Amino acid sequence: MTILRLVRHAPVTVKGVCYGQTDVPTALDANEAAREILRQLDGVKLEAIHTSHVARTQPVAEAIGRLLDVPVVVDRRVA
Repeated sequence: MTILRLVRHAPVTVKGVCYGQTDVPTALDANEAAREILRQLDGVKLEAIHTSHVARTQPVAEAIGRLLDVPVVVDRRVA
């Protein structure tokens, strides 16, 4: 059975606006955000990571992929 886990991006640098699909960076660098996400996942095994191409998600997903040695799939349809 495949289990899908959804992870929301780290806090962003933009405050007080609705940024929606606007490409805004995170307040944490990608490695810090990746470590925080992995801490929250608490040892959950991942087989792959699917991510949006935007700045608040792709760099973090790639950092997690490197740390766990799992493939990262970038899909522009995910936003």
